[in-house]
Amino acid sequence: VEFAQRVWLGVAVFMNISFSGFVMATLMVRFSFPSISMEGPGLASLLQMPAARRTLLRTKWAVALVCIMPLVLGAGILSTVRMGAGGLFLAETVAAITLMSCALASINTAMGAIYPSFTDNSPASIASGQGGILAAFASMGYVLAMVTVISFSTREYLSSGMSGRALAGS
Repeated sequence: VEFAQRVWLGVAVFMNISFSGFVMATLMVRFSFPSISMEGPGLASLLQMPAARRTLLRTKWAVALVCIMPLVLGAGILSTVRMGAGGLFLAETVAAITLMSCALASINTAMGAIYPSFTDNSPASIASGQGGILAAFASMGYVLAMVTVISFSTREYLSSGMSGRALAGS
């Protein structure tokens, strides 16, 4: 895809990062948040093992990260490359999606542990409960904050005529 003006390429990459973050936040609330609750009756016996809480949380975090990050990161890289963006935009995409993946996995795993629902067997029902709604707000708030921070550097880069020195602060 050829962009008539390079500025629109920057805007497209920025929007790609934004949409990737919001999609990832939605997926994490749906799949990562209810993961602790899905342990159900076996959780009591599982927590009897040494360092079980730490191991359980780390495992749930890692599974969420490994299952969702490659999909969103792959889509982000593919779309950035297909747009013909340069290496700096590609690096920005990879860094932003990686940071958002780690943070969103942490937010949703932790919120799932704080607000478990052992009475429901459906992950969709668990994610749409009170704790899931709070996790969704926290996730969307984080993505909004991250996108806002990225917008400042992207704006500086675009307004300087896409000079790499603009981001270095010189």
